[in-house]
Amino acid sequence: MGAVTPTITASPGKYRVRWTLAGVVVDFTADRLRSERSGDIKASVKIVATTSDGKVANPHHGNLNLAAARSRRDLSRDLEGRFPLAGDFGWDQLVEESCRAILEREEAPSNPGVWLQPVEHTDVKYSLGRIALEGLPVVLYGPGGSTKSYLASFMALCKHNGLDFFGEGTDRCNAMLLDWEVNEAEAARRCTLLANGIRQRYIGADIRLPRYKRCLGSLQNEVSEIAADIAEHEIGFVVVDSAGPACGGDALSGQLAIEFFEALRRVTTPTGADALVLAHVTKNEVRDENGGHRLPFGSVFFTNMARACWEVRAEETGQKDIVQVNVHCRKSNMGRPEPYGMRVTLQKEHKHLVAIVIDPAEAHDVSTEQTAIRDMILVELKHGACGPSELAEAIGTTPSMVSKTLTDLKDRGQVENVGRGKWIRTDAPVGGE
Repeated sequence: MGAVTPTITASPGKYRVRWTLAGVVVDFTADRLRSERSGDIKASVKIVATTSDGKVANPHHGNLNLAAARSRRDLSRDLEGRFPLAGDFGWDQLVEESCRAILEREEAPSNPGVWLQPVEHTDVKYSLGRIALEGLPVVLYGPGGSTKSYLASFMALCKHNGLDFFGEGTDRCNAMLLDWEVNEAEAARRCTLLANGIRQRYIGADIRLPRYKRCLGSLQNEVSEIAADIAEHEIGFVVVDSAGPACGGDALSGQLAIEFFEALRRVTTPTGADALVLAHVTKNEVRDENGGHRLPFGSVFFTNMARACWEVRAEETGQKDIVQVNVHCRKSNMGRPEPYGMRVTLQKEHKHLVAIVIDPAEAHDVSTEQTAIRDMILVELKHGACGPSELAEAIGTTPSMVSKTLTDLKDRGQVENVGRGKWIRTDAPVGGE
């Protein structure tokens, strides 16, 4: 048998060495690597063999000292006794070369310095319209009900299928949703509705849905598992929904925000993936210095460490199943790109929602203080009747401003006073997150 060369998938703290041999594929996976004071490098090692007829054997799952020759020999003998390999390439060679490949990569500098070189093109490199930046984090934020999760899923579908984003070309890459907000069933429902809408423009197209992971702990705690998934499936576009729970604690903590962006770099670096981070909007305590726009909720580091921040605002159109969505760049380290306007239509058949269609529209800047308060009042009233004082405390403004805005919303037919100072919505919200 000639030389056998494995394929190696590497991510922070985890490696998979895949061997394709005669009649069998062997995956040698080392996870949770740790260095001992003695110089030993230990790992949790799992070895799985899959035969050509699809049968799967799990010859080993346990701890291994990758740097100890005796430990490697003992493992090889145990594997040979339980699952012999055909041909000249035996377990001793497979284990030795797998451990060597992992140790070489683990001991090599993970991010060596380089001499910068002149580049031919000096334009900002966007990967999706004017929003996503190649290999860099971008924050997309807005109040609840602004459709930001739907918009992020729509962007993931565009990247995953290589579709134009409002007339601007998109290079295809695998996309992934990291979800701290809902669950797989709801994420699949949203993507299916959006894909049904996309198919109306691309007739007959096979619209594939992105990869999905339901996240339970903070990004920092799940970094190894997430990074391995991103590396294995060559993910190039990542959506984090959303920043608050992904931090795993107080979103106002500067330290947690810094740790979040450090973890985000670790999971995206192996593939150079772009990152779109969703965040909620602040109350009135944190504002943009240039115009007083509300910023992403949480530590100021969410604004400072992102390369761009885009605000999403939904605007009522007077039509029950249509909403105008406006997306404005509130902060950018690379110039201030033009805004986007979108018309989001909920298509129904026999009262059942079957598709969500997103079309381009003229952008409106609805981010004034009064419209921001109006949007947040409508979101709060989704949960039931409230009075001006309760609403003022919830959204961070004064009862007099709330009362003024409620009068305006009443004139629009969107709210009504049900007595004893309580107000309710007169319509069901269109967008959702």
